[in-house]
Amino acid sequence: QRVPLASADCTACLVHLASKYQMDVLMGICKDVLVSIVDVFNVLKIIKVVDKYPELSEISVKLGSFFKENFEVIVINDDWSEFMATNPALVTNLLRAFAK
Repeated sequence: QRVPLASADCTACLVHLASKYQMDVLMGICKDVLVSIVDVFNVLKIIKVVDKYPELSEISVKLGSFFKENFEVIVINDDWSEFMATNPALVTNLLRAFAK
């Protein structure tokens, strides 16, 4: 069953709690949810969450692939300009992965 798109923010909050209280089962569920809800409108938000929590690093490859496959749509989204301005290191990493 698909989780509503609005749940990206809620899932980010749950990731924070799962990390803070070392709740591995909840973190696993959050990983699955983040992968299942990723789309061109929330991928940048999810990438920021994954970057912040090392426990999510295993899904970064999937997000990188999604980013690469949907690059042309993602960069015309309004969030892209703000993402570039506020996350230069992440943008650099994404573009390096994109070039591979």
